[in-house]
Amino acid sequence: LGRIRGDLHCSRARGKENWGGRDPGVVASYLPIVGKVQLGCISPNRQLAVAAYSVLSILAVHPAAARAVAHGSPCPIRSFVPRTPHEWHYFVQLAANLAVHCPESHHMLLTAVEPVLSQVQDTVVDDPLMGSVVLFLANLARNPAFAPTMRASGIGELLLSLAQRQDTSEIRRSVAESVFVYVHGADETHPGTRQLLDDGLIENYCTPLLRCSLDLAQFRHIVPFLNYSVLVLAIL
Repeated sequence: LGRIRGDLHCSRARGKENWGGRDPGVVASYLPIVGKVQLGCISPNRQLAVAAYSVLSILAVHPAAARAVAHGSPCPIRSFVPRTPHEWHYFVQLAANLAVHCPESHHMLLTAVEPVLSQVQDTVVDDPLMGSVVLFLANLARNPAFAPTMRASGIGELLLSLAQRQDTSEIRRSVAESVFVYVHGADETHPGTRQLLDDGLIENYCTPLLRCSLDLAQFRHIVPFLNYSVLVLAIL
């Protein structure tokens, strides 16, 4: 697992941001062993299970791997309960990649990550983990069929509060504004939409977000995908 993870990390290729920055050929070469890696996730050896999750979280950028993981047996999302921020990091990263390719699994994924959602405002939870949670929610919120569920859960308001806190770091805030717009932006009567616009959402958020997407540059410690950034403006 360590060797595979090393290979995947060394396969970063510019212009492959939709593959998590990895070379699709290298990722695809490991598809035949996805099932074996999944078995590692149910190992009683905690260190082995976490290592398996770390590899799956990278392989799941490939649509075929994501579907194999989401519909395989054992399903890693159902068979492992993270205990530490380190374990949650890989768990949420895996869930985020599955959310991109497996919309039919969105309810299961949201339920699995709910324990962390309740701590979005808790500064005890580290910023990188919260940033990963926001990216996970962005992948869910882009699914129009799932938007009603997210609206009913209050996730939009939760991230609006996160985005507006002055003491929130950039890595923790991530793309919280985008998630709110995906969920509520089409509702012109929602007070949060008008509030964000009055606070400079277009000039202070959307414009630099789009510029970084075009330049493949970092925005709040991530390289935003162009289709995600354009969708925010399209909804508004």
